[in-house]
Amino acid sequence: MVNSLVSFFNNLFFSNEVQILMYHGFCNKNDAFNDGKHVEIGKFKDQIKLLKNNYSLISLSQFYDAYANNTRPPPNAIVITFDDGYASNYELAFSLLEEYKIPVTIYLTTDFINKGVPLWTDRVELLIKEGYLLDSSKCIKYLNSISGIQLTEDLTQLTNSIKRWLKGKSEIEKQKIINLFIKDLRLNESKVKVPEIMKPLSDTNIKKMFNSGLVEFGAHTLTHPIMSQCDDHQLNMEISQSIHDVDILTGSKCHHFAYPNGRKSDFDQRSISLLKDNGINTAVTTIEGENNPIKSNMYQLNRVGVHNNISISQFMANLQPIRRRINKAKNLFR
Repeated sequence: MVNSLVSFFNNLFFSNEVQILMYHGFCNKNDAFNDGKHVEIGKFKDQIKLLKNNYSLISLSQFYDAYANNTRPPPNAIVITFDDGYASNYELAFSLLEEYKIPVTIYLTTDFINKGVPLWTDRVELLIKEGYLLDSSKCIKYLNSISGIQLTEDLTQLTNSIKRWLKGKSEIEKQKIINLFIKDLRLNESKVKVPEIMKPLSDTNIKKMFNSGLVEFGAHTLTHPIMSQCDDHQLNMEISQSIHDVDILTGSKCHHFAYPNGRKSDFDQRSISLLKDNGINTAVTTIEGENNPIKSNMYQLNRVGVHNNISISQFMANLQPIRRRINKAKNLFR
């Protein structure tokens, strides 16, 4: 009865809204380096089969065209996006996109693609795990000197706490802290093996995906900084150079952008102005919610995150705007 009512109200009030899903990478089952943002490929297959049977899957450009032309997209429309540019987007997911004819947008962190340097968040995770393996007592001692970090024996929780803490620092402070971490633990970063799950797409595979007609590419900065923490010079470089890089990688003009981390406090009006100046049509956040093709701000689009630790029934529930509102209301009274 409750499910029927939820479906009724979703169809009544939200069938013209567009939901944008946010994925990152993909992995095989029980990958040791999966922190939850990489979805097991078997789960992804189940999810896209469900989406294909119950929703209208459109590209981000189709959504933007509906906005630009003041028309409505098909009912119950969903856009699928992947952030960062992990190799698994091609190696694991692309064959499924082809099989089910699913359009997606992939946002590339272009230094990650062009230089092969792990994203700073992945780099921190690798260094912490390496530090624990070499000398866990020294690692604990070092972390005790960092205020605001909740120490725990759970390595995943500890890593996530440190990454959250670092996101609140300026870009200069963040790099200094990471370098101090390497120095204090006497780590040889060049010998730290990067697992497959953290490797970037190749330019060859980017072109293959783009040429399929199913995949469009957007920019996601050069180095994945918190944009509101950047000075004007770095912000301009992170935006304009990453957009130019995507143009070169695809041979086509880049019109889409994703804010790193993507909360309201992570970008500002400077970013939006620069995106407009650089010919960007849409910019996505990580703020949860749906989007109205007529009324939404194209530079602050909402998304629905998909993580590995949810069941298929939870995945379905997360795509119901009424349930999201009920959950928000419950949280207000807790």
